[in-house]
Amino acid sequence: MMEENLHAALDDDMALGFSLAGVKDIFIVTDGEGDGGLKEWFLSRLKDEGGLIILSMEAAEGLRDELFTKRARGALLPVVVILPGSGEDSIAKDLVRRAIGMMPHGEGTS
Repeated sequence: MMEENLHAALDDDMALGFSLAGVKDIFIVTDGEGDGGLKEWFLSRLKDEGGLIILSMEAAEGLRDELFTKRARGALLPVVVILPGSGEDSIAKDLVRRAIGMMPHGEGTS
């Protein structure tokens, strides 16, 4: 099932929306918290044979070294998508929302 291979590390506000859309594996990124727990969570998800990991900009910043290592090794799966922050280009955010059912097909892509 796709839900089993769909993971997200997001802030509280975004996590609520993704949870309502059916994403079950969500790591909540909080300000001021060390990124040790986030790194452990991320590295354990890289063991999946496939799937999708959705990261907020804050999560991606905390995982900078791990993301660089993944890319340097040429790892293709799981796919990692970094959502832009507020005020940034929202096309990627809209596409992910549409893909997981948070937005009707005709809306978005501003």
